[in-house]
Amino acid sequence: MNNVETLACVPDIVLRGGQRFHDAGRTEPGSKLYCVSGHVENPGVYELPLGVCLDELVAAAGGYIGSPRAFSPGGASSGFLPMSFRDTPLDFSALQEAGSMLGSAGVVVLNDSVDLLEAARWQQIFFEDESCGQCAPCRIGCRLQRRALDRFLETRDPVHLEHVEELHWEMDAGSICGLGMVASLPLLSAMQHFPEDLDKK
Repeated sequence: MNNVETLACVPDIVLRGGQRFHDAGRTEPGSKLYCVSGHVENPGVYELPLGVCLDELVAAAGGYIGSPRAFSPGGASSGFLPMSFRDTPLDFSALQEAGSMLGSAGVVVLNDSVDLLEAARWQQIFFEDESCGQCAPCRIGCRLQRRALDRFLETRDPVHLEHVEELHWEMDAGSICGLGMVASLPLLSAMQHFPEDLDKK
């Protein structure tokens, strides 16, 4: 399967050779169109060698706004990573090892003004809205997770998040498409990497 980005690589490979394309990447072949948004000075799309780190991407985008705290390396499906991963190559294999994914390479940077569980709620709403509803694990699971997070944010009682991992297992194992399989990652990664936000009142 191809998209516009992969098809756009074909003329360069045909005209200049596969080795040049291979060498354009840092950790994996080719360049990559990274879309960076959030708390950066100049959000936009930047073509850089595949495998640059977050700091290099954000430098191309004019720098951070405020004190960076977290980032999603590949859109909503990739969950959140703390800034301790800022040197991780933004490529397919390194991010998979980090428990995330490059996905669409839609990098979102969040600074310390953001409650990561609130941010997870924005993404849970997205997945709930985007679920086609065909399979029950995704249709019901997205709704239940969003409601559980709503109740937690209202009460800050961790009892409301007790079954999040069980729901994730059901959705990952039983969903027909990838949306249901990854819909839990924003919430799970926020809970894993930013437990201090669970204790906010």
